Amino acid sequence: MKEKASSGGLPEVLERIEKYLRAVLNRKEALSNEKIHELLLDAKSAMKQTEHWKVKMAIHDIGNLLQYVHFLIHVKDDEFLKSVLDQIHEMKMTITEDYYPTKENLAELIKQEVQRANLRYKNGLLIETDLDNIEHEVDKYAFKSLIRNLLTNSIQNMKENDTLIKAIRIKLRDRGDHIEIVHEDTGTGIATGVDPFGGKSTRAKGSGTGGQIIKKVVEIHGGRIDWENKKDGGVRFTIKLPKKRRKLK
Repeated sequence: MKEKASSGGLPEVLERIEKYLRAVLNRKEALSNEKIHELLLDAKSAMKQTEHWKVKMAIHDIGNLLQYVHFLIHVKDDEFLKSVLDQIHEMKMTITEDYYPTKENLAELIKQEVQRANLRYKNGLLIETDLDNIEHEVDKYAFKSLIRNLLTNSIQNMKENDTLIKAIRIKLRDRGDHIEIVHEDTGTGIATGVDPFGGKSTRAKGSGTGGQIIKKVVEIHGGRIDWENKKDGGVRFTIKLPKKRRKLK
């Protein structure tokens, strides 16, 4: 029996955001700073109504999405708006379930998030992937949020620190008894004494919520995540997910 999540005011927030963005896409409304700010406040208010990890994850994603939409005020980008609407649809499908596993092609899910990242950040960013073709049971929305937050944290770190070469590499490997995901970037790494999953942001302008989401999604799938600063700069995250849902040592 699947455990239900307490969704608080999230369904209403999602409906308002979806309705507004569809109107923008159909040229019935214009993008406005005031409306986006209003929707961001709605999302923050919904977060205060719940302690459930999956609802907080979705609201954090909404906040990031609306901030990206904010930058499109003077730029026509229908493909990006369609991508945002797709993500909202995914949230609506799974947000009421605490853990909703389905068999998915992990390489395809990672490719979808890489494509979305490339839509948001079009200039000066290189994302390389080296992905084994692996099917595995995961909570689809939570897994995609995991990849999305890894990408977002790396990209924003490199942008804030004006990294000369902005590059990310993602590897997906079948290791027999477990699946391994390696995500690394060319940013500034993580400062000594900072826990990237402890709720305090590794970035000057971050909230720390993304790191908490990453850790929670790994744990809910029975896995573990480790990190290290690379000698040549940047950080490397290694995620191990067991083939059978149990906690890895």
